Amino acid sequence: MKKWTYWGVMCLVSLANGICFFCASLDTMRRGVSGVDNQAALLFIPLLWIAAVLVLVLLNACTLIQGRRIQHGTAIALRSVFDFSGLSDKTRADRALYLGMSAILMLFAYSLFASKLLSLAYALTGGLLLLFLYAWRQAARR
Repeated sequence: MKKWTYWGVMCLVSLANGICFFCASLDTMRRGVSGVDNQAALLFIPLLWIAAVLVLVLLNACTLIQGRRIQHGTAIALRSVFDFSGLSDKTRADRALYLGMSAILMLFAYSLFASKLLSLAYALTGGLLLLFLYAWRQAARR
């Protein structure tokens, strides 16, 4: 994909991740958490929504600014994140560590909410966003 098309798709993925977070946390707030005495703590979830909106706006703004360093007409491929050929040992280790940490974060995201379908959607969109961000960062470094 061309860089600005890629950036637009990356922004849509971040928006989908934010929507999944909102829906999953709203569902958890409505259901409550079984075995927890202080259900009033769930009233802090709307503060997390505000923080999430701020993070998504800042994330997309930072990627927009970083995108100006990517040469015009550069094609960015998401699958390049999984291509380890021709990399130094340190770069391979760094990339493998990033992918491993992303997988751990996805597992944490999946276990975060009561609704397993919404948790799965949140984890998958979050993992996809991390892959998009990695490829974007690599394109900016070239």
